[in-house]
Amino acid sequence: MNKTLAYFEALTKLKDHYRRLYDEPKIIKVHPDFSNDPQERAVVMVRENAGVIGLKGNWTKEEIEAGKIPFRLYRVLPYKQKMIEKNLYLTIFPPTKSRKLIRYLNYFLLGLEDIYLKCLIDSC
Repeated sequence: MNKTLAYFEALTKLKDHYRRLYDEPKIIKVHPDFSNDPQERAVVMVRENAGVIGLKGNWTKEEIEAGKIPFRLYRVLPYKQKMIEKNLYLTIFPPTKSRKLIRYLNYFLLGLEDIYLKCLIDSC
C-alpha cells in the first residue's frame, strides 16, 4: 500500500511540475498523426498559477473561413467554458477561485486535524 501511494504521489508531483512550466501560452507543432497539414500548430492554453489546461488550434479567423478545421481540447470549469465561448481565441485564464478556497480550507482543516491527532496521542 505504501509503495502504491508513493508511486501515485510521485506521478502527481511530476505531472503538476511539468504543467506549471507553462506560465504563458506557447505555439507548438502537432504530431504528424494528428494532422496531415504541415502548417498545423497548437496553442497551449494556460491558467495563471496552474499551468497547462488544454490545447487549441492556431488558425486565424480567415484561415477557418477558408476551410481550415479548428480544434480545442481542454478541461475547465463551466464559467471558464463560457469565457471560451465568448472569445474563441482566449489562451490565458485567471486562477480558479475555488482552488484558492480549497487551499485555504485544506490549510485550516489540516491544522485542526494535527491538533486533534496530537490530542488523541496525548490523551487530552
